[in-house]
Amino acid sequence: MPAAQPSRPERPERPARPEQPEGPERPNQREQAGQAEQPTRSEGPAQPEGPERPAQPELPVPVTFRLPEGWRPVDPARAGASGVAFAALAPGPDAGFTANITADGEYRPDAAPLTDIAEESVRRLHEVAESVRVVDRREAGSPEAPALTQIVSFSAVTGGVRRDLVQAQVHLALLDEAEPGRRVVLRLVLTATPDGAGAVLDDFQEFVATVRPDTGSGA
Repeated sequence: MPAAQPSRPERPERPARPEQPEGPERPNQREQAGQAEQPTRSEGPAQPEGPERPAQPELPVPVTFRLPEGWRPVDPARAGASGVAFAALAPGPDAGFTANITADGEYRPDAAPLTDIAEESVRRLHEVAESVRVVDRREAGSPEAPALTQIVSFSAVTGGVRRDLVQAQVHLALLDEAEPGRRVVLRLVLTATPDGAGAVLDDFQEFVATVRPDTGSGA
């Protein structure tokens, strides 16, 4: 990274709770009760099966975050989520599917608005899933730290079984104060079953609220 550090993003608007859709190692970041939490540094559980993605990438900029209690980091490739930089699994499965959080990102020096970038995520989902539908989409943040949240329902094959699933996606832009053209867009995604999404959405919101650029200051 250049000497200039990305601005600290404001907490994005919480994703709306999903409607019932029509069809579709790193150590635990919570210390034991009474001990202080420590931030996790990221260098991306099971996503819909489809064409192979590139080898596990790294995030374009270092970030810190905290996982909700009980969530555990996993190797993205071993969890069937190659192509993302970080992945974590919820404490237990729901109807045979374990909810998961993934994170990936890229430099976006172009002028594409976050709505267009969110549409790109939907198009990629169409490649590996069926009955893809955007249930909700909202812009959040500020001009200095814009964000966009969307809820997408779909049907996909995971673990050899076709399931109805739902994703809460947060697209978070990190802007370099000295070089605005060095915009980075992070994509934070919660994937769960429609019935189980409500039980883990608060955890996902908690996770998103802790994501910050790692300035190396320890703050």
